[in-house]
Amino acid sequence: MAAVLVVIAALAVVTLAGVFHGAYDSRPPNSRPPAQRDYIRELDAARRQLFDGRVVYTDATELRLVRDTPPQRFRADVLGEWRNRARTAVPGAQVRAGAQIGVKLHCSGSGVTCTPLSSERQPVLTKSDAATWMWDVSAKRTGTVTLSLTVTAYLRDTGTVLFERTPLNARTVVTAPPEEADWYSWVGGGVTWLTDRITTAGGLASALTAILALIVTVRRRRTTGTEGAAEEGAARLGGPIADQAVRRPSGTPLRSGRVRTPRLRRERLRPGAARRGRQPQQPGVDE
Repeated sequence: MAAVLVVIAALAVVTLAGVFHGAYDSRPPNSRPPAQRDYIRELDAARRQLFDGRVVYTDATELRLVRDTPPQRFRADVLGEWRNRARTAVPGAQVRAGAQIGVKLHCSGSGVTCTPLSSERQPVLTKSDAATWMWDVSAKRTGTVTLSLTVTAYLRDTGTVLFERTPLNARTVVTAPPEEADWYSWVGGGVTWLTDRITTAGGLASALTAILALIVTVRRRRTTGTEGAAEEGAARLGGPIADQAVRRPSGTPLRSGRVRTPRLRRERLRPGAARRGRQPQQPGVDE
């Protein structure tokens, strides 16, 4: 029992000490440590020092990303003055300057990669200051990619954020190389290849047909020329061609339908004699 009374008495003493300490403390209830107060004052002063600036950047739709090709350059400029005289036609937005400025380009989708070519943080402390950031953007697959640009103002070289804004959040398309833009082009290429082969085969067939036709024509002309010469010779001898014996190969039928015997042979008459033999006899004149 005595031990319990001792414990109760100790707790009562501690409680009363806390009450009296709070009642007689000279500091206000919302007071903070000196270090924290200094930090808050510095943060407020840094925010009051910020002024309106401008960020201008590359149009995401003009990147023209093509799969497995050299990267495209993306650029962003933070200017201390609001109005930009040099790049008025470039997309932009209002930001806060007057501190350490960090600009990040976030890329996502279709195997896209954004490689920074400059420091992440650069100072833009006065209205005459300007800073530039660049990235190489490339893609390994076709499809849609998202580009997000974030501008952040930091307190000195710490991670404390004074201002942050995302002026760009755009989508663009990664296309295929020209030789394989889509499967329609592939099918079209196949059809073109097949058409060329068919045209080539057709050309060869036409050439062969023309050669055969030429051979047949030459043979016909030679046969016709031989028969014409024979008929001309028979006409010079006189008499119908059917009645004249023309030398032909053995067993060759004549035009009259008769077949020449192998050893039949007639002596040709000279043209003058044949003409004299056909002259009519004058009446009253004896031979």
